[in-house]
Amino acid sequence: MLSRFHCQRKCMRIATICTLASAAFSLIQEKAVADEPLRRLTARGLLVSNTASLTKWSTKKSHHNIGEKGDLFAFSVRLDPGERLTVGVYLYATPLKLRANGLAGGIDGPERPVPVSEIGAKWGHKSQSLHCAGSWVMVDNPSTYGSEETVAIFLPYAVIGLADGPYIFRYRIRVINRVDGSVFDSFFAKYSYSAFVKPGSLVATSSLASKLNDTPFVYLDYEGVKEEEEQGYIP
Repeated sequence: MLSRFHCQRKCMRIATICTLASAAFSLIQEKAVADEPLRRLTARGLLVSNTASLTKWSTKKSHHNIGEKGDLFAFSVRLDPGERLTVGVYLYATPLKLRANGLAGGIDGPERPVPVSEIGAKWGHKSQSLHCAGSWVMVDNPSTYGSEETVAIFLPYAVIGLADGPYIFRYRIRVINRVDGSVFDSFFAKYSYSAFVKPGSLVATSSLASKLNDTPFVYLDYEGVKEEEEQGYIP
């Protein structure tokens, strides 16, 4: 009986060691995946938050070009000769508790991709690979020389399909090869903010990024980018 007991304890120790080793290996793998160079994006993007711009559907309503609120992004992207890319911004959110006084409290669940609203799905704002709300732009380089293009992307708040309430929002930026679907860049921006979701709008409550000279412009760096890549940028 004693021998069997020791055998069980030994097996449990081995299982524990294997579990810890597997967890450590997973962390190493995640670090290896996260610590990547920028392949097509430059070291920084630019965000103009809570701005009014045209949506896909607003130009169909009337000739007055009435804008809707959202976030406007600008990225500089490198293209190889003959390359065809898709540059996109995708929304993720962490729900917050709503206190009795109407203010946001602690975290109320895991972060998840933001579902797309009915109008967002109708006008092509749902990512088929990430299954979340987003906006993207296709850009081509038909020449035999490499090029660098400035890409502007508008993400209207109306595409957000979340229930009303407080959330922490983050942006995921991706650059995809449109020919074979391979992903060149996929990074979260080093920027997040708390906001109350209202029908078709967001009411921001706080931000983890400082703004430039009290303007709505915010520089975006990326999480998980090799340090030498970030040091190569001169603002």
